[in-house]
Amino acid sequence: MARGRAPPTVSNHLRLLRHLDLVAGRRDGRSVVYELHDEHVTALLRQVLEHVHHGRRA
Repeated sequence: MARGRAPPTVSNHLRLLRHLDLVAGRRDGRSVVYELHDEHVTALLRQVLEHVHHGRRA
């Protein structure tokens, strides 16, 4: 679970990301394991993180 976030908040965020086809979930017993939908989403997330870090260095 995300640190500092209530389970319903995390669940709502994951539902939205699933609806937007940014993550895919699969059941593992009673849990659901989420992963980025594909390499395009991974590349996009990397660019966002680079941009955030670049802005903090300036």
